[in-house]
Amino acid sequence: MKKGLFCISVIFFLVLNTQILGQPGGIDKKEIRQRVESMPEEVKEEVSSLAEYLTQGMESDKEKAWAFYYYTANAIDYNFEKSNRITLNASREDILKDALEEGVGVCQHYSELFHALSKEAGIKSYVIAGYTRQNGKVISTSHSWNALMIDGQWRLFDPTWGGGYRQGNEYHHRFSERYFMVKPSEMFKSHMPYDPLYQFSNKVITHKDFARADFEPHLALFDDYKKALKRHSDLPEQVQLKEAMHRIKKVGKNQKTVEKYYNFLRQNYRVHLANEQVALHNKGVNLLNEAVNQFNSFVRILNKNRGSYPGGAEKAIKKLERVENKIKKAKSIINSVNPPVELENSVRKNRKVANQLLKRIDKEKKKLG
Repeated sequence: MKKGLFCISVIFFLVLNTQILGQPGGIDKKEIRQRVESMPEEVKEEVSSLAEYLTQGMESDKEKAWAFYYYTANAIDYNFEKSNRITLNASREDILKDALEEGVGVCQHYSELFHALSKEAGIKSYVIAGYTRQNGKVISTSHSWNALMIDGQWRLFDPTWGGGYRQGNEYHHRFSERYFMVKPSEMFKSHMPYDPLYQFSNKVITHKDFARADFEPHLALFDDYKKALKRHSDLPEQVQLKEAMHRIKKVGKNQKTVEKYYNFLRQNYRVHLANEQVALHNKGVNLLNEAVNQFNSFVRILNKNRGSYPGGAEKAIKKLERVENKIKKAKSIINSVNPPVELENSVRKNRKVANQLLKRIDKEKKKLG
């Protein structure tokens, strides 16, 4: 089952007093607005057609990013009811499909749509999971936003906050450029990633620093965060989870929302470990089944020939030895499995089958001399 590491629940927000400012200069925003307003409905059905339509004739990644930001912030209506149905285990594919088909959602829908459009246009992009600080107060609810590589620099985007704000129990749509292409050092005064790798800096702030509004990075965590980021992107998901947990522990888990996210990563990591053991067990079982089928074929030939094997005893013994070696290899693989609880009975059963079959082969070899 595929999981989206960054499918997280809703953040309720108020953005009236923020200090974060984006700088979208040099973009033909009027033309982009007109393009969005006259967009044919069929274009919205697929990310590929949507990205192509929004960026037709554009050359710079900055302009493409603004088109995606403007579209995403305006195309999705924030839905408070959905916030109760979204979980950490929701798949990225389902969230993106929901955003395209329904046009309603929470921060996940905004960030995943923006991410998918950016990737489609060939812009390097990440969805960042974290939490926020608003009006001097740390908000414990999880949130998600985006990082894009623009002109060789990492810049931050929050199309959710760019779309509007909550006042009381109502959501008010009001497009804002404040969260377009923001420098990390500015963005992280209000947006704190769970994983310090996504602070895009060799020195980082801790979760305690963020809580007390100390935004001066002082913890030297990376020799070269760019290399660390590239290395992380190339790792298998299981190793990514393990190393992310390690980094999070280094900057502390004092916030409840950080602890919750850490536990989510740990749960996913354990699932990966369990799946790895299941795959290993299945490999051994498949090999064992091959050996069982070969032995049964050997027995059928003996029965058909009234206890004689075509080619004589020597050929029969060599046949049995090949089957025996395959069983021993299968048994070795099965014995190396560190099974999760639900797999323990199967492992014991297949070890027993392998041992019984080895004994049977030994008897047949002795009969043949």
